[in-house]
Amino acid sequence: MKFKNYMISKNKFKNKFLYFFDQLWSLNRSLTGNDTRKTHKILSKIFPLKTFEVKSGKKVNDWTVPNEWNVKSAYIANLKKKKIIDFKKNNLHVVGYSVPFNGFISKKKLLEKITYLKSLPNAIPYKTSYYKKDWGFCVSYNQLKKLKDKKFYVKVDTKLHKGSMTISEMYLPGKIKKEILIHAYTCHPSMAINELSGPLIASILAKEVSKIKNRYFSYRFIFAPETIGSISYLHINGKELIKNTVAGFVCNSLGYKNFISYKKSKKGNSIGDLAAIRVLKKTKKYKIKISKFYVNGSDERQYCSLGYNLPVGTLLSAPDHKYKEYHTSLDNKSILNFNNLYISLKIFLQIFKEIENLYKSNYLPKIKKVLKKNKNQIYPKILITKGEPRLSKYKVHYEMKKDNVTPDDLTFAIKWLVHYSDGFTSLSHISTLSKINILYIKKAYKILKEKKILK
Repeated sequence: MKFKNYMISKNKFKNKFLYFFDQLWSLNRSLTGNDTRKTHKILSKIFPLKTFEVKSGKKVNDWTVPNEWNVKSAYIANLKKKKIIDFKKNNLHVVGYSVPFNGFISKKKLLEKITYLKSLPNAIPYKTSYYKKDWGFCVSYNQLKKLKDKKFYVKVDTKLHKGSMTISEMYLPGKIKKEILIHAYTCHPSMAINELSGPLIASILAKEVSKIKNRYFSYRFIFAPETIGSISYLHINGKELIKNTVAGFVCNSLGYKNFISYKKSKKGNSIGDLAAIRVLKKTKKYKIKISKFYVNGSDERQYCSLGYNLPVGTLLSAPDHKYKEYHTSLDNKSILNFNNLYISLKIFLQIFKEIENLYKSNYLPKIKKVLKKNKNQIYPKILITKGEPRLSKYKVHYEMKKDNVTPDDLTFAIKWLVHYSDGFTSLSHISTLSKINILYIKKAYKILKEKKILK
């Protein structure tokens, strides 16, 4: 199989990317909604996708598909109702999943509903409130300074109703049923690197893979909202994925300068991990970073969660999402690096070829020995049998705020526990893996045990 013969030229790639980028940019993507649906229709023009809807209220593992959310208008105006902050000028202005509000409000109370970044005075931050009924606005710090009146008129014309969540997929059969999974999320509005790069690269990649004659592996491309989308897909197709997935990759945050990063799957030594590392080490003129699995991130967490344990890593160019424009209006077309985007596409194809070579050579990952349990150690086991639990449902975050403990450390301790509590990994070993003080690990264990998430 010669991948190079099918590779799109750099100019054609750039033209195609920009053509569809401009169509997608202004759409107010979220977990659900009409603009998310439109996004999937536009992506289907790059390569035909099969789209299906998951109804609001459907139980998917420990989660529930939320109500559909659509925005008609949202703005802050002065007493004469002249608009000062307007959702129609930038859809980042409204907090995702804001509930309706209409009326006059004091400046003091309005400021409680506004998010801004003093460190980036021209940036509009991105914020959501998916599972908490609230409303709010995001503004730049420079815009905030212009809000000088004592009272304002606020209108949030949104609709939350029983609807559905949109998921799309494309399955390309190969000579064998063993498959390579590629996932991209479609739920962020008007951000270039941390949204549109992923689904656009994945769509173009699907088109390129479809051109390859006599494919050895089958390929599965999934487009879904982050977290709840992958959880829903696993709920529906998890058994098939467990049976057939050889390797998987989340396609996310590409096109940042001259940097390419790979986050390993939870297994750490899967055929996909090895192939990605081999290809990246041969990649010249780019800063390369290989990182271990960690509990913050994107949908690789869901695929790697207990009950599934799929070998899914993440290819991204932003170093662990650490770039100043991240989750702000500054993440726009102007910072996209098209050389990086094109190289990312080539790297994916090279990784697929490397996986094939390793698979045909009977590569077998080293299986870690299960250590004998120490009577003096605690070996927690999660009670939720499939996937990552929805922690907010158990009011775990309330407990963290209530306790006089460093929230970040405790938050991360909880996340590590829900991913590694398999009944064979001790609290002390989780502390070593996470590099989190054992005191926080034990505190998190106590909270999760009280909430009957762990035993």
